[in-house]
Amino acid sequence: MRSVFDQYDQWENRLTHALACSLSRDERLLRRFVRWATGAKISGPLSIVEQGIPDTAVDESEEPRTSLPDAWISDRDGWCLIIESKVMAPLTAGQLRRHFATARRQGFSQVEMLALTARPCEAPVMEGLRHRKWREAYVWLRGEMSGSLWAKLLVEYMEAFERRAVEEGHLVEGSITSFAGIGFNDDQPYSYREAKRLLGTALNELRSRPDMVALGINPNHLGRSAITGSRISSVWNFLALRDPRIKDTFTRLPHLTLSIHADEVLAMVTVPNGLEPRLRRNLSALTLEQLKAVLHDVCAGLIGAIGSGDASPRLHLLQRHYKSQRSPGTVDGRLDVDLRTLGGQRGRVKAQPEWIEAFHRIIVQRRSNLQIAVGTVFQMGCPELRGHHALDHFAGSWIACKPLLDVVLREP
Repeated sequence: MRSVFDQYDQWENRLTHALACSLSRDERLLRRFVRWATGAKISGPLSIVEQGIPDTAVDESEEPRTSLPDAWISDRDGWCLIIESKVMAPLTAGQLRRHFATARRQGFSQVEMLALTARPCEAPVMEGLRHRKWREAYVWLRGEMSGSLWAKLLVEYMEAFERRAVEEGHLVEGSITSFAGIGFNDDQPYSYREAKRLLGTALNELRSRPDMVALGINPNHLGRSAITGSRISSVWNFLALRDPRIKDTFTRLPHLTLSIHADEVLAMVTVPNGLEPRLRRNLSALTLEQLKAVLHDVCAGLIGAIGSGDASPRLHLLQRHYKSQRSPGTVDGRLDVDLRTLGGQRGRVKAQPEWIEAFHRIIVQRRSNLQIAVGTVFQMGCPELRGHHALDHFAGSWIACKPLLDVVLREP
């Protein structure tokens, strides 16, 4: 069913229309929005118009001189807030200056401007201009949902807008919403499109975290160029590590994978089958005791990062073959081990170090396509996935795997 907010063909205009409609229907929300955007507390009546001038019919003969912003909030005493929204298009100083000039010609003595953007960009330095991201507005609106039906409707629309914009290729860079946790359940069953949106918002924020940059990621690498697979109950993408000597870092370097399934979420360091040969030798040269020591350190770090019994430190080993380049892999063998089986940890998981012995023997005597993954498996519904702090647990899981990364990436 088409949303009541979808009144424009241009994607740029749909989001602003939804915002303007919601604010015009809820005077309290409108006032709170102005205060959030500018810090101003306007006492008199406020009005909002969309792609127009307050109390004025646009004269077509003045069209070359008249610059119409996306939305215009004003009071009766000469104050106004001009809103310019950008989703895919760039933000330009020339357009903002024309908006300012239009407001001055209309007799407004106090002119403030708000630029709302989805893409990461720098706003021009201009008097009275404030630059906020659409995802910041989303976070603010989520905080207003309990007191405003229109805030709730707008939040739901922004989530649906982003899902469609990403799926149809209208939003390649940046985001409209912000990550707020993962919580599929009986009331909100798993949806591929929603999982894909959550994955995108999570990785967008993780790429800019200082602890991820310190771990060695390339914040400019956007991961998979095309995410497909709507018929399966999982979606995944990755953060790439930086190595200027290696061109295809995805297939030849370890990467940090985040995968959302219907019943679990995985934050793993993946060592691909096509790992650079010199790096593969670093791993296969480990003795059994050296490997156990590395994985013991990883396990201790993971336990410190995850916290609850609904998440577990895991080691995955996967052997696959492919019928063609585009076909999904056929699994020939799988080893899935809780790292606590190494022993030395308190809890209900019993020691069985032979699992790691089998893992060591396979990687040393490798004769097939093998992919290794180490990290955390979070069961859907566990506390660590609720809210924005889930990002801390994902980042903590990858950081805990640094002893393994140090071994694999070690220079001879």
